[in-house]
Amino acid sequence: MGSALHSATGTVTLLSGQPKEGVSVEARSVSKGYYEETVTDSSGSYRLRGLVPEATYVIKVVKKDGLGTNRIERASPESVTIQVMLFGVLFFLFLFFFR
Repeated sequence: MGSALHSATGTVTLLSGQPKEGVSVEARSVSKGYYEETVTDSSGSYRLRGLVPEATYVIKVVKKDGLGTNRIERASPESVTIQVMLFGVLFFLFLFFFR
């Protein structure tokens, strides 16, 4: 039987605490070649599914035209590096500064 896949969840908000919808968030494992992407919902929440155990991912916001994210000046933190273990769901919060 293969290893179960995992998820990382989080929330994207403005500095004011207001949730931000339509922001693309990605998880990329350069060393293993894995990639997952999702978009925040109306409450600013996201879930990156299909993360492989024992892989290291960098989670960050992806600036894309057409979804309103091209106006993002910066995110805090800029990215988060995680090591997916054999258990659990991970949660992260990103704050955004807009021009």
